[in-house]
Amino acid sequence: MGGVVRGSTGHAGLSFVDQVPTPTTLTGPAAVSENVTAGSTVVTAQDGVACATTCLFAIDLSGVTFSGTQFKLYISQDGFSQIAGAPEDIQYGPTFNVADFSHSPTLKEVDANVAGLGTQKFYIGNVGGTDVVVGPIPIQISSAYNFIKIFDGQVTSVAVTSGTMNIVPGLTLSPTSGPAGSTVSATGGGFPSNKLIDLVYSYSTVFQNNTGSALQTGNWTTGINTTAGY
Repeated sequence: MGGVVRGSTGHAGLSFVDQVPTPTTLTGPAAVSENVTAGSTVVTAQDGVACATTCLFAIDLSGVTFSGTQFKLYISQDGFSQIAGAPEDIQYGPTFNVADFSHSPTLKEVDANVAGLGTQKFYIGNVGGTDVVVGPIPIQISSAYNFIKIFDGQVTSVAVTSGTMNIVPGLTLSPTSGPAGSTVSATGGGFPSNKLIDLVYSYSTVFQNNTGSALQTGNWTTGINTTAGY
């Protein structure tokens, strides 16, 4: 007779690594909070201390007990040990294999499609005895999302990050380079819902005769409503 598949239990931590795919340091987990930039893996601060070097968002899963062989990540508005469904809980990233925590010191790369970002690289493995997943926060997300949930079953109990994740605004450009006159699309996220924001630009022109440079600034567009936070 088959039984009900249980969800993962325990607590995960908000941490960061210095590089991928072979990190040399893992810092954390945060005691209180960690600031992460929407649309990227960039951590700007942990427990109020700004990152002075490269800090890439990592989820410390050493405190999680898995009952299945695979798991998924959800970004959530609450810290409850259950999956409420969208919009409170939104799945992002790929389906991970628990067995891939064995990858060390080089983490295993797993590609996945993230809304608003396209194909993104996630990494899973073990850093100094700690099971981790490294990967980006979606760009199409609001600042109301403060937790990560780890789910490997079908029912109530799931693991949740113990610290608070503070998503700070981020901006992505496509393409990131090209000839003058090219069309550029900007996607921003990590904002509170229903706020008005402006996009401004600045650039420097260096004169060919090396007599100096000129700074140009202006408004790209104004009065954008963030609607759902992006």
